[in-house]
Amino acid sequence: MNKTRALTTLAVLIPLAVVGLGAWAVVHEVQRMNALHEDLERTEREIALAERTAQELKVAPAPARFPTSPLGPREQPDFLNTLRAYADATRVRLDRWTNATPIAPTSSAQEQEPSTRPKLPAGVAPVSSAVEASGSYANVREFLYLLLRSPRLFTMNDVRWERGDKWPRTRVSFTLTRYVSTAPPAPEESAAAGSISFPVGGGVNRLGGLPSQRRGESSADGTPLVSRAWGCGIERWSGDDREACT
Repeated sequence: MNKTRALTTLAVLIPLAVVGLGAWAVVHEVQRMNALHEDLERTEREIALAERTAQELKVAPAPARFPTSPLGPREQPDFLNTLRAYADATRVRLDRWTNATPIAPTSSAQEQEPSTRPKLPAGVAPVSSAVEASGSYANVREFLYLLLRSPRLFTMNDVRWERGDKWPRTRVSFTLTRYVSTAPPAPEESAAAGSISFPVGGGVNRLGGLPSQRRGESSADGTPLVSRAWGCGIERWSGDDREACT
């Protein structure tokens, strides 16, 4: 009697279990197929977007590059404002900067000497600066990338990157060379050079408190803000020298 009842119970439960497992498998497979279909649609949209972006980049004009800047009273302040703007945008601290005098163009006798370096065009002189900065690894890396992608041409050499005094800060020192034109610029060239906009956000810079994107503004007494901050006749500064300059 008990055996018959057990067999009857199993005869009822086993089909129900099979049906339940089958229904679960069907639902799981449907969900998996829907997820795969969504992934396929998303991938197709991303591929289409990448193709459109590639086509737009092919027809887009090349970004403006300014190999040189006219040598004048505004050249060094504009360069330092660029350096400060990039440091402010990437949260990097500029610890030290030392400027060198422009190297005079080589004479004809010097040009005849063999050299492995490429020759600069006539009327172009390099100006090297020793720069020391500190910040996190990611921020310093982005700061260096901004310098290399700057509208104005820079050359970076002698890069030394090491750990900072306290994690996660790092210190980097390098020689940054910019190029100045000793020849008087044409009116249209000077106007174009004065309208350069840098791809960084605005805000108050930590190295003196001036907004990093203001250019050409004057104070109440008519003194340009840039010249008050940077055009004070010094060739080097550190964290202790900034207050005396400003």
